[in-house]
Amino acid sequence: MNTIRERGTRLLTFAKLHKKLAGFLILVLIAAGYYGYKNMTTTAAEIQYVSEAAAIGTISTSVSGTGQVSSSNQVDVKPSVSAKVVSISVKEGDTVKQGATLLTLDSGDAYKVVRDAQVNLQSARLS
Repeated sequence: MNTIRERGTRLLTFAKLHKKLAGFLILVLIAAGYYGYKNMTTTAAEIQYVSEAAAIGTISTSVSGTGQVSSSNQVDVKPSVSAKVVSISVKEGDTVKQGATLLTLDSGDAYKVVRDAQVNLQSARLS
């Protein structure tokens, strides 16, 4: 029986005598190994394309989700006087412009303060 060493020697002798054939066989073995490796390791994720002819129509899409909504601009309204609010001229979500009236305050207390100041001024002038 031939030993492994004898078989290896005969294979090398054959390769030296038939260089082109041996090179071709080596390339075929490498290509077969690569092909087998790729087929065994890759998953069969086939890309599918769906196409349709273009048509004129209405597209209606709805998106739903959960989360928090916040405004990009927020302004705190801080009046320089304290008084009761008589009316509110805007609703939540309305867009307002600079100088627009947002609410009306009760001016009765302010008129009383002005009247008292005028009386005190007149009293001071008389004395």
